[in-house]
Amino acid sequence: MALYIRGIEMISVQPSLQKDGLNWVVPISGSSNTKWVEPDYEKYLDQRQLRRMSRILKTSLVAAYEALSNSKIEMPDFIITGTGLGCMEDTGSFLTAMIDRDEQVLSPTPFIQSTHNTMGSAIALALKCHGYNQTYVHGHHSFEHALLDALLMASESDKTINGLLGAMDEQTALSRSLVETIEQSGKTQCVLPQSEGITFLCVSNERTNETRVCIEDVVTFFESSPEALRQGVIAFLQSNEMNMLQPDIVMLATDDEKCLSFQMASELFAESAFLQYKNLCGEHYAASAFATGLAARIMQSNYIPDVIRLNNKNCNHNRVLIFNQSGASHFSLILLKAC
Repeated sequence: MALYIRGIEMISVQPSLQKDGLNWVVPISGSSNTKWVEPDYEKYLDQRQLRRMSRILKTSLVAAYEALSNSKIEMPDFIITGTGLGCMEDTGSFLTAMIDRDEQVLSPTPFIQSTHNTMGSAIALALKCHGYNQTYVHGHHSFEHALLDALLMASESDKTINGLLGAMDEQTALSRSLVETIEQSGKTQCVLPQSEGITFLCVSNERTNETRVCIEDVVTFFESSPEALRQGVIAFLQSNEMNMLQPDIVMLATDDEKCLSFQMASELFAESAFLQYKNLCGEHYAASAFATGLAARIMQSNYIPDVIRLNNKNCNHNRVLIFNQSGASHFSLILLKAC
């Protein structure tokens, strides 16, 4: 069962909020201190709400509101989110206060808002949505597992359902420290600027006249050997009736030839057009969600910005394979199809 994309909103280091097309695309610098472009929160939330909300919470609400507005759906039947680190700002505030105050007289607000499901629950409260609500916290595969849940819901329902599917992660001093520790431990393979971002998709199990793109399938791989990963990629495409193993477009995390995903794509998809996306969004746990939103907008507009092209292959925009790699051990495939 396909998952049809009816609305997209991405808040990232790019000026992407409320922008049609892809004319806003600009490669990020090599700085490791890249933050998302802040929206005008007062257009969506009043001052009393804003004072009580962390940055990731209020930005997630804005992205969810805009995705719903784009889809013309007022009330979702479900809200499914993925996040790798959750509310790092509130987590850091609570842990710092606990140390500084010797575990005495602690404010409960940062603790309450530090849980990973804060964003999904806050969206439900704001919308008065009483439907299914789930958050997945699986590191670099958080969005993929949220997407898998949404695909299962679409396939199992005997009626039309619409939902919000999103992923978010923020960058703070604490999160930068954690990532730097991981990098120093030698577990990363492709080093990219650390960043942050939020993507929400409004999805449905039913196509409308305005629908242009659907998500067909997703699969994840963890610590796979090169041969096991190769066989997994082949099996994934064959299960989706792609025996020729040549999607129109393959979206890769980076142009770094040392990355296994780049090497394998070059071997398996010699006739496909190659694009990259982490030169636009940087590295964070929700980057594959950004890639999904970017791929959908490419397919909707039939336009590919030159700054993300990795070869000069002319291509259709009928099937796009996102081949994500994060570090040396996390890989995933997301297949999108033009309707």
